[in-house]
Amino acid sequence: HQPKISMLPTIPAPEIPIVQPITVFPNPTAASIQIRAQLEEHQPTRTMVFDANGRLLPLYFSNVGSIDRELNLETYPPGIYRIVIRESNGQLLYVSQIVKH
Repeated sequence: HQPKISMLPTIPAPEIPIVQPITVFPNPTAASIQIRAQLEEHQPTRTMVFDANGRLLPLYFSNVGSIDRELNLETYPPGIYRIVIRESNGQLLYVSQIVKH
């Protein structure tokens, strides 16, 4: 009789800059975050913020070219949030987790 082996769920890397250098700061934060990116191509992008349960927060925005945007998390509870930036064609550019305390 072999003992059962419990498997932990795979946790993705907290930050994956996929194509372009993108900065999200401060992390952790108490109120707001700044998102900055110098994108080489003028491809439209969509930035989305998800809570720990995978719900899309009403903080998303679309952009063309460079990104310099502040997002206010002040009214959201403490926890882990995921920032996802995709091109309009669906290509993933960036994934990062931020902590709000």
